[in-house]
Amino acid sequence: MPLGGFGLISLFYLFLGVRFLFQFIPRRKQIFDSNFTPYDRSMLGQAAFFLLLPISVALHELGHAVAIWLMGGKVLDFGFFFFSGYVSYDPRGFSAVQQTLVAFAGTFVNLVLIVVAVAVVFLKRPPLRAPWNELLLQFVFISGINTLVFYPAIDLLLDISGDWSQMYQSGIPWLTAVIVVIQVGFIAAGVWGMRNPGMRDRIAKLTGLPSGSSLRMSLGAYQNQQASSTTRIAPAQLTGNDKIVANAVERVAAGWTHRATTRTDRGSGGTVASLIWQSGEATRTIAVVLRQSGETALVGNVHSLQDPAAPANQKLIRSWPALPSEDDLTMAIRIAAERVDTWTVGS
Repeated sequence: MPLGGFGLISLFYLFLGVRFLFQFIPRRKQIFDSNFTPYDRSMLGQAAFFLLLPISVALHELGHAVAIWLMGGKVLDFGFFFFSGYVSYDPRGFSAVQQTLVAFAGTFVNLVLIVVAVAVVFLKRPPLRAPWNELLLQFVFISGINTLVFYPAIDLLLDISGDWSQMYQSGIPWLTAVIVVIQVGFIAAGVWGMRNPGMRDRIAKLTGLPSGSSLRMSLGAYQNQQASSTTRIAPAQLTGNDKIVANAVERVAAGWTHRATTRTDRGSGGTVASLIWQSGEATRTIAVVLRQSGETALVGNVHSLQDPAAPANQKLIRSWPALPSEDDLTMAIRIAAERVDTWTVGS
């Protein structure tokens, strides 16, 4: 079977996906570390689309093939283009019910994947860390929209005789009704989950957002509407006051009693340089916040490793109206780190 329109679109997405991998792979450790930034969140939205969605497409097509084999049929042709695919078989000898079930098999696999991902996020104890929950929930959103809304609409509007056309026009009213109820039920559950305040609060906690955050989707990404976009800055790109702050954090990290990592992020509101380490079953962070006005603040944060969904212990430690000298800032960060290392979670 030739590529067709969907195949060509899939190859275009594949090109974008390869380009994304060159951005994602070198930064993967930082993206999944304990300092979960809006930039990391947006990268995971793209990872869900470019990495997890193709896996679900492959399993979708495999679901069709398995259904054909279980009913005694033979797969005549199989195609996989990462973001689309097809399975061909000879329907002669298959009843209308069997043909409809073969068409539904791929969607059934997608729904199982969605249920499993949701179960892992909400039921695993202790919960996964925020970046992993973010990745799985973004996959749920993307896969759900693709499977239950986008694909059915395209199938019907373009009359491509795909899975949903076969399910809607099965000639077996009761079976079509069951499938439509399942489709509408999953969509309704998704809409409820995004609008229900209690569920939104729970999702926010599991994905490292403040309770009550207003969420929106962007290529599968949950984003805090009030959060500023930030970009991680490489040490070689730092200049001026940003470099002073980063140097002070690096000096403390070099002599710190625990193994520590550092990072510097820049957003519209200023620059944040972070010292991050783990001790006492918690991830601990000292963030040096440098505003554009020169105002500087030290913020401490302790987040449980045993219960990532638990609220973090975050406090303002000290602030200055203007950036202090590098030596003074280094000493202040060291003293603050020793203080934060004694904090307990939630107190």
